[in-house]
Amino acid sequence: MTIIQSPALTIDAAAFAPLMRRQDQDEVRRWTGLTPEQALAASIASSSEALAVRDTAGRYVFIAGLVDAPQGFGVPWMLSTDLIHPNRLAVYKLCRDLVTRWSTLYPLLANAIDPANSVARKLVKQLGFKEVESVTNSLGTTTFLAIRKVSTLQLQQGNRAARRHPTRH
Repeated sequence: MTIIQSPALTIDAAAFAPLMRRQDQDEVRRWTGLTPEQALAASIASSSEALAVRDTAGRYVFIAGLVDAPQGFGVPWMLSTDLIHPNRLAVYKLCRDLVTRWSTLYPLLANAIDPANSVARKLVKQLGFKEVESVTNSLGTTTFLAIRKVSTLQLQQGNRAARRHPTRH
């Protein structure tokens, strides 16, 4: 199937939120304490890049973005509708391309995921993220899984630089 991407706007949050998959709605509420619409609007507004992805009929499939963390890493995020399932191959390919591009911008991509969100966990594993540790949400009420992907491109560049300029003792 074909999917079409466009910049996501905060006004997309109101239209998208009622269509969001139940696992994503639950994850948003447990992580932030906000409604899906509030959390999505805040995520879009705080992202350096946010995309609304629709099928050829104009129906939302997912909205995703990248937030610049002050600590120098990227925080990718994605929320989807049930249309992620019939479009899974196109979704995977687009997400793979996004993660590859974002990995050229940041040496580390990291976020947290609800252990109960089986669809999201499967996708992030396919995209090369590792579940590394349990973390507590910002409200201190729920345990999530921290996920990370270290940029192999950034590592390769760092290794080449280290070989060209070895530390002298």
